[in-house]
Amino acid sequence: MARRSRSYEEQMETLNEQIAKTEDKLNSLIAQREELAEKKRQEELQELYRMMQNHHLSIADIERMITQ
Repeated sequence: MARRSRSYEEQMETLNEQIAKTEDKLNSLIAQREELAEKKRQEELQELYRMMQNHHLSIADIERMITQ
């Protein structure tokens, strides 16, 4: 007896499930990337603030340096 192939509907459902799983994974990876970027930003800001403190610079001092 020949094996009955899956119907188009079954195949579409399988593909829809795979797409949903892939979208979930993509969303998770995007969230991880955003979290990592935020951590990097915070570390850079902390380093900038530390350097400002070590050199006794204010925000106004930094603004003057940048806009000169």
